Amino acid sequence: MFYNLVIELTEDFLQNINSNHRQVGQLNGMAYYSSGVFDKAIERLKVNIELGDSSYTTTYFLGMSYFATRMFFDATNWLGVAYESNSTDINLLYFYGTSLIHTVDRDLGIQVLQEGVDKIEKLNERLYDFDLSFADAHLRSNRPSAAIDYFQSAFNRSNDAMLLYNIANAYDRMANEKQNALNAYERFLRTAPEDFATNREVSAFYRFADRRIGELREELFMRGN
Repeated sequence: MFYNLVIELTEDFLQNINSNHRQVGQLNGMAYYSSGVFDKAIERLKVNIELGDSSYTTTYFLGMSYFATRMFFDATNWLGVAYESNSTDINLLYFYGTSLIHTVDRDLGIQVLQEGVDKIEKLNERLYDFDLSFADAHLRSNRPSAAIDYFQSAFNRSNDAMLLYNIANAYDRMANEKQNALNAYERFLRTAPEDFATNREVSAFYRFADRRIGELREELFMRGN
């Protein structure tokens, strides 16, 4: 395995060339952690700490190694140091908050976990924008089926009714998806305000959907569906 090779190479370097090389020591500890050999990871990363390495990477993996062995007080200590260096990592927020909850400062644990949730929600908002851009790219590339997946993902994040129209329109571009297009237009039309016939901001889309539903029903009827 890759990590076993890294362990072998870094162990050889530390034992035969320079036992105090912090970067190689850090890599060695990370490789042991990634291989699930947490006691060795702790042993090596603690040496790095003694050598003056207080970097985010070293303190994070040392804390995570303690967390993996359920030594939550030690985990909280080192994950807290990592948190002071960089509080933007969602994984860190989860494990640091969870570790706190297993110790004495449960209120701080809740606070840290909430920070993680807030960051995920902000990320979710950005993913909505990515979904729309992906959908637009696939539509422009004449791949409506792929565009539908992204429109649906965006709808799941926002419940914006206009995305139902986009889904219906994408289905409508495909010759063999007229039933799905009809279903999607009908779903979109059910979101129409009562005054959609006179509301200029939305009437064009709902009017089109209303007319297209009639056309699709007739087309499907003629096909025997």
